Amino acid sequence: MDNILHFKETQFGFEWGPVKIERHISHNGMVVLGIKTDKVDMNFHVTKTGKVNICIPSGQSVTVVAT
Repeated sequence: MDNILHFKETQFGFEWGPVKIERHISHNGMVVLGIKTDKVDMNFHVTKTGKVNICIPSGQSVTVVAT
């Protein structure tokens, strides 16, 4: 049995086992990162103040607030 996870660098990120992580855009201090698997495709929008919004294709959005 092979327990070594697949790892490959891509043009904008990397593939690691079942997940692909990529940088998408940056604009006015905001950055967008993507995380994609066979079952989910999410974008993380991070503002220059550190606020994180998680967007998924169904149109739902979740805001992460630090306490």
